[in-house]
Amino acid sequence: MAQAHNRTISFERKLLKIAFECGKWAGVGIALIVSYLNVQPYLGLVLWMTPEQGAVTDFLISIPLVGWLITRAGWLFTIVVAILIWGTIQVIQVMPDLLKNDQENVKFTIDTYRRNSGGTLSSSDNDPSVIQALVRIYNNLPAAWIKTLFRSQKTAWLIDFCLSAFHYYPLKVDYRIFWIAKDPAMVDWINVLIIVACVFTANILLHLITVIEQGSRYIKLESTHE
Repeated sequence: MAQAHNRTISFERKLLKIAFECGKWAGVGIALIVSYLNVQPYLGLVLWMTPEQGAVTDFLISIPLVGWLITRAGWLFTIVVAILIWGTIQVIQVMPDLLKNDQENVKFTIDTYRRNSGGTLSSSDNDPSVIQALVRIYNNLPAAWIKTLFRSQKTAWLIDFCLSAFHYYPLKVDYRIFWIAKDPAMVDWINVLIIVACVFTANILLHLITVIEQGSRYIKLESTHE
């Protein structure tokens, strides 16, 4: 009876491992597809900012190395810049989640806040204004830094949404016609899904990776305790 029970547990663990592996590779596939779709608006932004002739393009060409890249490998340069801008936005979007998903980081943040909440540094009226401002900043850490992270995340979502909505127009008609008629048939739902995917996939995949890693760690921990 015990052997049959152990075989059942072993089989369930194998199924979980397979599910985690499938989830991992499915996440990689989704990430590649959405990343390709999400980079397109940023590519359009870079192309709009650097036309063949214009003040911005002329300025960039005047920079020695950058100018050589634009004239010799203009399309490649545009792609690299677009990916760098897109990557920066994605990092800003997931930074608060990276902080929340790491137990040690959360504990460190809470301990530091509690330690500083009483005001570990003080300033007097005789101190220069710069020193007084630095003391306030120090005493508000890391709460102020965390607030900045979350505000930056919302700003990054907004930028991603605006660029995606401009590139993947969510309506089949002019927005003024939709504002009058408000007919759901005028909405391009495929583009709406693409916009939502572009904005939130990075955060969703990060949570998926966290769940998979925690699940895999739990299975290994259980196996070692048997």
